[in-house]
Amino acid sequence: MTFFKKVLHLSVITILIIALFCCGKPVQNIYPVYFKSATELTSAIQRGEIKSLDLLNIYLDRIQRYNKDIN
Repeated sequence: MTFFKKVLHLSVITILIIALFCCGKPVQNIYPVYFKSATELTSAIQRGEIKSLDLLNIYLDRIQRYNKDIN
């Protein structure tokens, strides 16, 4: 498994764990999430700015969109 795949795999697992333990308000203006750190995203979930499941879906959509090109 390449380094990129390991990092991607760990990122998805982390997001899934966050999704299991957090919930929040509906998604509002969240697409800049790609440029935020995990700490910033965790804080946004805790403040209710984004739902963990919405964040997970954003990243899964992005993976599906770019996986062919990157892989």
